[in-house]
Amino acid sequence: MPSSGGMIPNAVLSFIGAQLGISADALLTYATRRQTRQQHMEALRQTYGYKTFAGRGARDLRDSLFDQAEEARSNEDLAQRLVARCRDTLTILPAISTTERLCADALVSAERRIETRIAERLDTMLLVADQRRNLHALNVDDRIGKDMRPRPAALPNPGEPWLPHGDRQPACAHDRGFRFARPRSAS
Repeated sequence: MPSSGGMIPNAVLSFIGAQLGISADALLTYATRRQTRQQHMEALRQTYGYKTFAGRGARDLRDSLFDQAEEARSNEDLAQRLVARCRDTLTILPAISTTERLCADALVSAERRIETRIAERLDTMLLVADQRRNLHALNVDDRIGKDMRPRPAALPNPGEPWLPHGDRQPACAHDRGFRFARPRSAS
């Protein structure tokens, strides 16, 4: 229902006046009294089963809008989804400013959820990369491959520890009988 003092295009006034069988000028003074507008809105709601955009119904529509926001292509697309949902539920559309605010809030919320998921994935990837680097620090680099890892030339003498301790530890692996395999050629 138009508010008092609202601008209604003449074409719309003429169309409505023709539907009601009155002149467009007679409609200009319609609803100058706020109570008339409220009474007529209530009569239309009761007659056609419409609900106001308030309470639990409004929260459900808002939640539905927030759920659809990640899939929406634009603010206009999201607003059209809200209008369609209001039609399906026989809910009177909220004011355009309310619709714009709801759509904007839903899109911002969707962007934040998407950014959070991306950040969590990056954190996981970085954690895995850090773990991989730590493992490589303990072992030979992956680029070298298995053929460059030290291999024992022979088993140690019985009674001698495999990894000697203290002053019996050799200065390097070569002193202990390890040899390194040559890398395979890339050809």
